[in-house]
Amino acid sequence: MIGGLPGTVCVAGLTEITNSATAAGAVLPIFTTIFGAAPTTRSVIKSYSSALLGKEYVAIAVNGATVLAVGRITAGYHSTQICEETAVAVPPPPLLRPPWQENLPETSIADYRGIVYVKVRIPVAGAVGPTIAVGFVHNTYTLNTNDVFMQTLPAAVAAMAANGVAVSHVYLGGDFNVKPRRRSTGDRQHEIWPYSARVAGPAFFHGTVPSGTTFRGSLYDYWFADIDPNLRTPLVDNGVPAPVPTAYANTMDYDGSSGVHDGWMSDHAAIALRIT
Repeated sequence: MIGGLPGTVCVAGLTEITNSATAAGAVLPIFTTIFGAAPTTRSVIKSYSSALLGKEYVAIAVNGATVLAVGRITAGYHSTQICEETAVAVPPPPLLRPPWQENLPETSIADYRGIVYVKVRIPVAGAVGPTIAVGFVHNTYTLNTNDVFMQTLPAAVAAMAANGVAVSHVYLGGDFNVKPRRRSTGDRQHEIWPYSARVAGPAFFHGTVPSGTTFRGSLYDYWFADIDPNLRTPLVDNGVPAPVPTAYANTMDYDGSSGVHDGWMSDHAAIALRIT
């Protein structure tokens, strides 16, 4: 997430983390590379748990923006959304440890992929910047269950905006494991739109077997926002233009300048979202 002052990376997230005991230290140099400096704060939060498939965490970090809250959205029974959000002190500690960090709600549905997010005020020169929510998620890749999650996504995004610290807009990035398209609740009261980008250069499939997300590709890695990309009327927050997103791709999954894939790197592309 790049927004506010030119060239400032405000929020970054890493998914598919399986060991929280070592992750907080392991992700620090990665975030430092992304930001060009050590992050203001970071956190590693459980996003998923299953008796069969283990557990996953999302690491999230902030730099160059005012952190207001950290939260998680999981699914409850009867199509409900469970929102856990903790306010963050100013200045924040280097490592955020919300009380629910390691434990999913007892009433949450097993095998549901949770959304981990932060709410931040992005910097704008000469003005009070808008307050936004930025979340990250890793959707399941299992046929049918991946789309079940996607059907709940608009309501989850709405819950993120409606609970806790008020925000003007919500941005959600990650590996969704389905192709990007507009999503809405059944009554169409809540809609979200995808923002995707391709990585330039030749495509190399991860390993030897073609898969959904290609090496140097970004088929399933993209962003959602609650802003229609075809909106013709300019949005305004606090007297300044709203952060309308534009996606573009960046990738760190090739080895050095050669671009040769040796089988050890990620099969995903890093997708950035510029908000201006």
